[in-house]
Amino acid sequence: YPELLKCKRPRFKHDEDKFIRKNARTMTGKQIGEYLGRDRDSVHNRARYIGVSMKKYGELLPFTRISDDDVRLIRELRDAESPRRLTFREIGEKFELSESTVNFIYHHRRTAEDVVLRELMP
Repeated sequence: YPELLKCKRPRFKHDEDKFIRKNARTMTGKQIGEYLGRDRDSVHNRARYIGVSMKKYGELLPFTRISDDDVRLIRELRDAESPRRLTFREIGEKFELSESTVNFIYHHRRTAEDVVLRELMP
């Protein structure tokens, strides 16, 4: 009775892989799964298999408090040589953040743009 039995898990099509690659940075696995008619876990497994990260960075994180533009501005203020370089404390006062938070943002916070550039580098 092969015509009565269907494949439990149909294979991913090329178009579905393209959709996952295109939307992995902006949509959750659940949203992609709903659009494709697939389970969230199968979308995550397929993304891992085709080498796509579903991790979000920068403003694409749902709980981000500091915009990517502010992160760039903090880095510019810290790196500026003229008229003088601002300290983390001074930058923190301008943004109403603690010195340690500004330090973390300067050294560790990734923007969505940073991640794309890192992926494109060999």
